[in-house]
Amino acid sequence: LTRLIAERLTRYPDDQLATILRPVTDWLKDASAKLSEDCLPAFDLILRKLAGILRESPNEGRSSIVRGSNEPDWTMESINSPTGKIAQALFNDPRKDNLNRNEGLPTEWLVHAETLLALPNDSRRHAIVILFHNINWFFAVDPKWTERYLLPALRGDDRDDRDAAWSGFLWGARTPNRELYMRLKKDILELAANPIPSRRSYVEIIAGMILAGWGTIDAGTGERCVSNAEMRSLLLTVDDEFRARILWQAQKWSDEKKANSHERWGGQLSQLLQLWPRQLSARSPNTSARLCELAFSSGDEFPAVAALVLPLLSRIERDHLMLPELRRSGDNIIDRYPEQALAILHAVLPDNALAWPYETEEILKKIGEANSALNSDNRLISLRQKWDAR
Repeated sequence: LTRLIAERLTRYPDDQLATILRPVTDWLKDASAKLSEDCLPAFDLILRKLAGILRESPNEGRSSIVRGSNEPDWTMESINSPTGKIAQALFNDPRKDNLNRNEGLPTEWLVHAETLLALPNDSRRHAIVILFHNINWFFAVDPKWTERYLLPALRGDDRDDRDAAWSGFLWGARTPNRELYMRLKKDILELAANPIPSRRSYVEIIAGMILAGWGTIDAGTGERCVSNAEMRSLLLTVDDEFRARILWQAQKWSDEKKANSHERWGGQLSQLLQLWPRQLSARSPNTSARLCELAFSSGDEFPAVAALVLPLLSRIERDHLMLPELRRSGDNIIDRYPEQALAILHAVLPDNALAWPYETEEILKKIGEANSALNSDNRLISLRQKWDAR
């Protein structure tokens, strides 16, 4: 039945098939695995016919997602467009399966991909999204084709092509393999420093990719994939949100117990903080709050991390600082390292005690109990006076 439907559709005149293009591509995406497995000639024929309609009648390739006056969401537009569905169907073709690294993709398969990339305007961009979503696989199997047909979209003059390419690349939220990472490192760093407006929602993914590169040391050269100098320069260039994301991701990975993440990243926190910018532009309340959370969650590394964090801190206003680590019962940071905890709190708590985090009074009390000598410390006395005068 699938083969019969395909063959019937290929006999339709193009102008008639164009009127039902959306349901046809919906059907093709769902039926492509069966059709490409049982009858490749019919699969190839209907792909060529649908691509020809999109080429001659580009208005029929519009996505069902209405953009309006907003920045385009290329990922959503692509997966809800005829071209995007055709591109997804192409990945059900068994000719692309079980290929070895650098083996190269079959010519018959590449012809379809190149045809989609040659479509006009948004139809081409919808194809770019789907193909870039699979960029790791493309670069592993056929790097020469990838260099010629895909990667130029990241550096071309067409902003929408670039945006669509980045959307597909970031959609999977996966750090690329080492070879592709190094090939795209300059582009990734540039994107972080000069984000495309419609890609602001991907800041967490980009920050994670860059931090992963900085944390990865090439076994052959002994150098970081993202050098200390590159990371320091980037941290000075990006905005406060991006810096906070770097700290959040570093804290998350250092807290994880699986896959040796804690051992790997816990030991690198100090190195990250040593290259952290000390300029006033990088000392925002939000960044200071993330630095505090990073320090207070560093466990046995707290004394070393606290010493590195202190010169980077500024006063933190309301709603930025939470201090959940300090409110835990039992053995915690305050019990083990009360002097270092006091030093950080004295550096960040604002003069207005009404803006202090919940249970700060109890935290100050615990500091004095953990080390009675601190009760005569001017820093603790000052904080208590501010609390009493609130």
